[in-house]
Amino acid sequence: MKALVLAEFGRLDVVEYPDPVAASGEVLVAIAHTGICGTDLHGYTGANGRRVPGMVMGHETAGVVAAVGDGISGFAPGQVVTVNPVVVPTDDAQAWRGREQQHPG
Repeated sequence: MKALVLAEFGRLDVVEYPDPVAASGEVLVAIAHTGICGTDLHGYTGANGRRVPGMVMGHETAGVVAAVGDGISGFAPGQVVTVNPVVVPTDDAQAWRGREQQHPG
């Protein structure tokens, strides 16, 4: 698997990683396309403080389900999906409804 990694601010490297597998409770997505947006550009320069060297870049992603781990329902290999990269607290009801912008904190 290839990934675009922020090697240092101002430098990106394409890095080869071992192919992942879908563990229990996980969905493995074969990425087809990833967009580059303003936050990626700010991360590249170090301007936003939310990216650190070593991070895999790109968070606007779409692909195809390659495999599903045990305990997963609602996804099947071959299904076209997009990825929501936002990690939210389990008690944040607004975020779980897809309304991260309404989070009280």
